[in-house]
Amino acid sequence: LRQSLIKATNFTNSQNGTFSFSADDTIPSITVRNYPLPFTAQSARIFQGIIAFTAAIFALFAFAFVPAPMISYVVLEKEEANNIKHLQLVSGVSIPAYWISLYAFDV
Repeated sequence: LRQSLIKATNFTNSQNGTFSFSADDTIPSITVRNYPLPFTAQSARIFQGIIAFTAAIFALFAFAFVPAPMISYVVLEKEEANNIKHLQLVSGVSIPAYWISLYAFDV
């Protein structure tokens, strides 16, 4: 392994050496041209399917995590330890007023 690393390093140094020294004092450069193949109709459909699936996953996360804090309040009222609804009713709040205020808070 060590011998192969030394050979790879020496090869890289030798390549860098050939590019760094030139006889006519010009700055050496490497030109790269890339001509990718155009999309076919099938690859465009696959790409659009991937984009649609990704958008659906993001929408799923939005519908799952955005309303979660608001739902937790309604779930907490049903727990026996908190008794939020019972406390409101004992304090004199009517049942329609309780549910209307809960709905107004959610909206």
